Amino acid sequence: MTTSQEGLKRHNIHEEATSNYIPRTYSISNCYNTGVQKPINETGRNRKAIRVGKLKSKNMKKLTLLYGHPKDSDAFEKYYKETHLPLASKMKGVTKLELTKFVSAPDGGKAAFYRMAELYFSSQSEMEKTLGSPEGKAAVSDLPNFTTGGVTIIIGTVEN
Repeated sequence: MTTSQEGLKRHNIHEEATSNYIPRTYSISNCYNTGVQKPINETGRNRKAIRVGKLKSKNMKKLTLLYGHPKDSDAFEKYYKETHLPLASKMKGVTKLELTKFVSAPDGGKAAFYRMAELYFSSQSEMEKTLGSPEGKAAVSDLPNFTTGGVTIIIGTVEN
């Protein structure tokens, strides 16, 4: 199985029950407080923590940040983990966070983006309240400090 196929399989919740692959689950507090993602348990096999259920809100919003390839990836990673994530962790109202570092494009070439951050909110108003708070404004205004490859921000409604 190629890396691309494994990545696709990770996101297919219907295959999760029949496959031997168990994705690792990360807690938001570990990602934010230490800047390093850590599995919830050492084996990453906490099935209760990785089950995906129906979302509680039909109006759940997702803010996606797509980071372009930085000029210096080591400097980006250091700043992202040591400065930006701890700053962003102070935002109240984020119900779920997913951080992705891209490996490659499906054909094995360079991925279109370097990283992705997905922040989930219970509603549009909760997202606006969070981003309009002093903590949200600080996190947004911090983006130019390390995004030398640019950042694309999009907002969507979660449908599943």
